[in-house]
Amino acid sequence: MALDLFISYARKDNALFEELREQLVSLERQGVIRVWHDREVQAGQEWRNEIHDKLETADIVMLLLSPSFIASDFCWKVETARALERGEAAEATVIPIVVRPCAWQRESISRLQVLPTEGKPVTTWENRDSAWLEVLRGVQMLITAPENTNSSSSIQQAGDGWTDPILEIRFRYVPAGTFVIGSPPDEVDRSDDETQHSITLSQSFWIAETAVTQAQWREIFGNNPSTFKKDGEELPLDSASWFDAVAFSDALSQHAGLPGCYQLAGRRGRPGEGLEIEKIQLSDLNAPGYRLPTEAEWEIACRAGSKTPFWTGTNLMTQQANYNGNLPYADNFAGEYRQGTVPVRSFKPNAWNLFEMHGNVAEWVWDWYAEYPQGPAIDPVGPLEGSERILRGGSWEHGGNNCRSAFRITRGAYYRESYVGFRLVRTDSW
Repeated sequence: MALDLFISYARKDNALFEELREQLVSLERQGVIRVWHDREVQAGQEWRNEIHDKLETADIVMLLLSPSFIASDFCWKVETARALERGEAAEATVIPIVVRPCAWQRESISRLQVLPTEGKPVTTWENRDSAWLEVLRGVQMLITAPENTNSSSSIQQAGDGWTDPILEIRFRYVPAGTFVIGSPPDEVDRSDDETQHSITLSQSFWIAETAVTQAQWREIFGNNPSTFKKDGEELPLDSASWFDAVAFSDALSQHAGLPGCYQLAGRRGRPGEGLEIEKIQLSDLNAPGYRLPTEAEWEIACRAGSKTPFWTGTNLMTQQANYNGNLPYADNFAGEYRQGTVPVRSFKPNAWNLFEMHGNVAEWVWDWYAEYPQGPAIDPVGPLEGSERILRGGSWEHGGNNCRSAFRITRGAYYRESYVGFRLVRTDSW
């Protein structure tokens, strides 16, 4: 749902206002914001009443600070005063933007975070487009934060949701804390590389409710490498390599104007069509951009507090997940084999409202494969190098055992098959 944005500015700053409006067009086209300013007052309308009404209902209020703005009784004593009152009451977010040098530090506005960085006035930048781009990125970081979407409380609970406005991806909250991953020694059909150990996450995060869909991929890259397409673009993307997954995460961060989590160098080929990337570095796990979950984050989210082989309990039925029903877990009854993917949200979600964590498509995580540590770990991201990456969750092609919460599949980063997809994460730190 678009956020209503109110712009307050002085008449002498009209040219700067026009530059800002030009930068905001991309967010308007995406349906992220609806911009209002006093030029939209129609002939015959009482302009003071119209301005008052729009200011009272705005989600975000931008104040273009300059000597003229501060000197204006209406801008300062009416619009700014009311904006600050609404900000104090958590009814709106106030964004001061310093457009010309002025003594804003001595005013009541000084307690707010201003744009651009450190309040450097837009007109003093060598390249004003760079100044406005920084302003735009600051606004985007704000409007994609959960408190400005549909979260009803500032105190988040596991499984709480919000919708990222960029591609309308629904995310669910996973709290920081200490968890146990891996499988106990007596779990049926466990593997030796599932050593049970405790994980402490110092930072909460948001994980996509579903795997990335074909529609979402097409929106960013324009193509569709998936094998299964007949049931529409709400099918999960399949046939995605690990390189594809990282490239999508990075491209989506750039599309949103958010600082990315990765540094990529040496690309060859096109995403979805044999892409390879020579060097990928996890530059900042807690950057505001999009990324793949770490292996620990993925299993914690999959389990959603459960300790059994599946979040569903000690068994997984084909009425609960899309996997190869000819290969049931632990000699249970056989079930349906659908021989392909099904649309996302086809089955009941886990306790944290995440869909298809078992089956459908196996999902890439960030980590290189390695044996688990014997003891506890804090914020693990896997080894710095290795030969294979990791897939989790099993798929339509796998038997029940491969869909267990603890099961680890290893493949090269270039690997792309019809059972492979991914889902996104954003760290709760912006």
